[in-house]
Amino acid sequence: MKSVSDFAAALNIQYSFQCPGPGHGIPLYVARGNDYEKAEAACVSGVPPLLEWPGFIDFINGLGVDLIAMHGSNKPLSLSGLRPDIAFIESGEPLLSDYVRKRCPGSTLILLLAPGIIMDKAIEQLRRCSPNVMGPLMEMESFREYFRRVLPIMIMNKAVKS
Repeated sequence: MKSVSDFAAALNIQYSFQCPGPGHGIPLYVARGNDYEKAEAACVSGVPPLLEWPGFIDFINGLGVDLIAMHGSNKPLSLSGLRPDIAFIESGEPLLSDYVRKRCPGSTLILLLAPGIIMDKAIEQLRRCSPNVMGPLMEMESFREYFRRVLPIMIMNKAVKS
């Protein structure tokens, strides 16, 4: 995954798709869900997903998009504070495909970390509207700046809690 390796290189961090053991990494996910919970159980990092990081909601709101397309579903996500409309790519209410049948957003953030099959599905669903599309996060310089600024805070909070 080129965007993951480029992201890691730009921030001078190492990455792995699996935690080598407890205390040796943080799971990087946008929101809580089964995948995050499994990764956190392996890492035992105490670091929450991005939606719970300080300033992340403000970062997303500051992008000024009309719509956020998310993977996952609206359960058990806490999406309070997000100002743009939210639609879900594969499951959840409202579905992105239903949303774009009713209205066409001028701009959309595909709220994923890296490109892949899920992003391709979102782009296909958005094709009929042709909005300005932002994302994935790892390819956005503004996200890299946010991450560079906040990651040390999250690591320090983890160290304080340990």
